[in-house]
Amino acid sequence: MVMLLLFATPVQANESNSLVGSSYTNTPVQQTIAMISKDQKEMADLEDWHLKVKEISVPKKKGCYELIYPATKYKAVPCATLPARPFSKEPSSEIVGNGNDWSIRLYEGKFSTADGYFGNVSGLEKESDDGQSDDYTLQLNTQFFDSPPICNGSDCQGWQQFIYSTDYPYEEGCTDGCLFMQYWLLNYSGQCPDNWDSSGGSCYRNSSKAISIPSQSISALPDLLLRGSTTASGSNGATDALTLFTSKSAYAVNEGASYLDLYDYWDTAEFNVFGNGGGSEAVFNAGTSIPVGLTGFPTNSEDTATYVKEGYTGETNNLTLSSTPPTVTSQAGTVFMKFVESN
Repeated sequence: MVMLLLFATPVQANESNSLVGSSYTNTPVQQTIAMISKDQKEMADLEDWHLKVKEISVPKKKGCYELIYPATKYKAVPCATLPARPFSKEPSSEIVGNGNDWSIRLYEGKFSTADGYFGNVSGLEKESDDGQSDDYTLQLNTQFFDSPPICNGSDCQGWQQFIYSTDYPYEEGCTDGCLFMQYWLLNYSGQCPDNWDSSGGSCYRNSSKAISIPSQSISALPDLLLRGSTTASGSNGATDALTLFTSKSAYAVNEGASYLDLYDYWDTAEFNVFGNGGGSEAVFNAGTSIPVGLTGFPTNSEDTATYVKEGYTGETNNLTLSSTPPTVTSQAGTVFMKFVESN
């Protein structure tokens, strides 16, 4: 575009050829160069901001928080309270989700934090769930794990989901997009504990805190990063937290509790884009290709990881996993997994 403008503004014989000369301080060329320089600086500043905010911990106090560019400190905001709605586990199938997915698994230790994100998406034009455009969830899911203390003698399994929903389908609670956690006691025998709901022989509950945030269109997928984290019991007790990073914002929920004592059990993580709850499907246009990335932070910096062909959520998308297995690497106490799905 700059070259076209150069040709469109010929240099007269009696004028200086220097673009910084007084005759060219307000030409389309100079304006374009200035605009490009400004855009490049803003992009560099934004990239630097992203690197900084991803190192900032969610405040330790229970609650909901946001951080809007260029701020570098979280601000407390009102939380929403959600009615219960299950994001359930279903039998396996060939499409992504519904038990069929790639997950990353530590060989020995446990995760304290995991990040899910996407690479250079190609061919993506639209997505829908049951005919509604830009309707999906991002889910960072743990594996099923045996007998957390809250099972209280029941032969049940724990399961935890870190969820961003573009449109939590209830009039109450979130008014737009929603960030929250969902906890499960699978195959729980007897009456569910207080504040837990029953679903198909299991018990589940949402986090007591959730944050209503602007819905992110499907075109924003490459800009999104979903982070789930958990801490061990200490002077302040164990707690789970969830953060969604967008192009110019970060939104976080600190539950102030860890109902499943996740820190002691989390050795496998699944991340992907799925339908918006209740076993639904996110439908992408033909020709869509999505690289999926997952970064895990083990509690033992010497731990390494592998991949497993295993998924945990009941929601799906209409993409197919690449026949090439994921790449899994380890570096400086961090593990990484990448794979591609397409249709």
